[in-house]
Amino acid sequence: MQRTEQSHPNLIGKVFLTALIAVSFAFSVAVLYLRQSAPAAAAEPAAAEDITASFVINAGSEWDYLDNGEAPGEGNAWTQLQYDSSGWKHASGPFSVNAENGTTRLLSGSEGGSPTVFFRREFQVEDLSDIRALVGKIIYSDSVILYLNGNIVYAGNVPDGGYKSNQELGVAQERSGVSEEPFTVSDLAPLRRGTNVLAVEIHRGSWQSGDLAFYISNMAFSESLPEEDAPEISGVMLEQGRTEKEVIVNWMTAEQGSYAVELMEASKYDAGSKMAFSQNATKVLMGEKSGSTANVYKATLSYLKTSTKYAYCIAPVGSKEHSEVLYFSTPGNTDYSFAVLGDPQLGSYGKDDSALWNSCMSRGFALTGMTDDILVVGDLADNTADSAETQSSFLNFRRPGIFRQIPSAVIRGNHDEDSVNADLFRLQYQEGDYSYTCQNILFLALDSNIDDIAYHRDFISDTIAASDKKWRIVLMHHSLFSSGEHTDQLSSMRSEMSAVFSDADIDLVISGHDHIYSRSYLMQGENIITYPSHYAQKKTGETLYICAGSSSGNKFYDGSVTVRPYTAKLFTNYAATIIKGVISEDTINIYCYRTEQGTLVDSFSLKKGN
Repeated sequence: MQRTEQSHPNLIGKVFLTALIAVSFAFSVAVLYLRQSAPAAAAEPAAAEDITASFVINAGSEWDYLDNGEAPGEGNAWTQLQYDSSGWKHASGPFSVNAENGTTRLLSGSEGGSPTVFFRREFQVEDLSDIRALVGKIIYSDSVILYLNGNIVYAGNVPDGGYKSNQELGVAQERSGVSEEPFTVSDLAPLRRGTNVLAVEIHRGSWQSGDLAFYISNMAFSESLPEEDAPEISGVMLEQGRTEKEVIVNWMTAEQGSYAVELMEASKYDAGSKMAFSQNATKVLMGEKSGSTANVYKATLSYLKTSTKYAYCIAPVGSKEHSEVLYFSTPGNTDYSFAVLGDPQLGSYGKDDSALWNSCMSRGFALTGMTDDILVVGDLADNTADSAETQSSFLNFRRPGIFRQIPSAVIRGNHDEDSVNADLFRLQYQEGDYSYTCQNILFLALDSNIDDIAYHRDFISDTIAASDKKWRIVLMHHSLFSSGEHTDQLSSMRSEMSAVFSDADIDLVISGHDHIYSRSYLMQGENIITYPSHYAQKKTGETLYICAGSSSGNKFYDGSVTVRPYTAKLFTNYAATIIKGVISEDTINIYCYRTEQGTLVDSFSLKKGN
């Protein structure tokens, strides 16, 4: 899925850091400086009985560093102990491009400088028996990855999946100034007796980014194992990636830190054994976007096998803890199925409707069965001026377990762009138009809040020109051919967009907005082509329109709901509905269920020739 991922993470859990950090830090955008209080004697750190006798790094520690724009070699060989960095520069920090303070070591400037700066420092460990954790604090800009003997033990502001090369620009989220973050490494499997190496890479977000900065004033071993909690995953959901071989893990949480998704084929995971999940899983770093009240972490899982069940979890980087293990399955090469959820709009009328939503999802997917995809056509949360209420509604939307098992495609509704909803939606999901493919199907997800018809037309035209898929399905929030009260407000959009869809030979348009279920006749532009009650054979330029009803059953309109000339089927009861679609080589079968009663409201087959 074509998504633009855009913070100031803190450490998850209760870190034993107060006794360790005897130095306070202050940075500004233009000046990087150090304010250091007198540290306790190294042999007897003040009030720190669980800290070993010597710091791994202190304020005067020297680093080898490379800041001339050259790569330190292929891959991450430079993070290993065997690498020779004797030809690099050597100095103690702090390090920065922009800082002018005399205690600061200047790095290469932005003009002709480096996209990445690399640091290495070796240290000795005489005895591993009493070491339980490594604790410290890091200051950096724009993003950072820490390695212990070649293993990633912390990452800050890295994009989804990390970096494909150590010279790559990019960050998870643009920030002003520098970031200051504590970290704890409790998974010390990479640590060895004798010589070890800590390696650090600092990436610039873009060539326009004004600063590269790095400093660790002190870092030490702890003899106490820090208390760590497993990540709480009720805010986890899956999103559909660019193809059926790609899934995005999307986690909304109040927690802050450095996280990765760990993944393996379910057949290789024995939940009853003592085998550590993390030791056998592929790890994908999660990119973070931080808002004022919530954080969203994302990781894209790529190159997945078809018809395969996977196990996955979320783990703090450098920790032995991870969330409970979850599962999803990739589709095969036979029929492709999807569920449609219309206008959950949780929090409507100030209601606490989380229990109703969970019930509707449980009953709904008992009717549809496990589908390959979930299409959410907008209005996830009701608009409100209270950010806490809105965030609660967005989190409640995510809570049903089905969203952790089946990937979703989410589009923005009009309520999702209102008030504080807009910022929270932008934090979690994609704005604007995007597309993805599954098997022989091209899905075009349109942000119908954007009233620029040319923008949509160009996106559709360009995407179709680059695709060879047989079926073309549009998802959008506003329903052009509904029978609800909003229909008359969309006359201009209906006239222009229906012509765009016919010109592009769109087969099916799925939308919401009116909180009722309706199915149109085949439409060529605004011209009506009737068909028998339960099937139609479409011709080039003919499009079927489906309006999804309320999938939560929490909000319905009292306005005019009438059968229009283009209406082939209308369900007007105040009842929650869910839609299932099944796509084969030449047919799309549509089923609409009344959720709480389990009754079939509509069934229809749309056929298409070669």
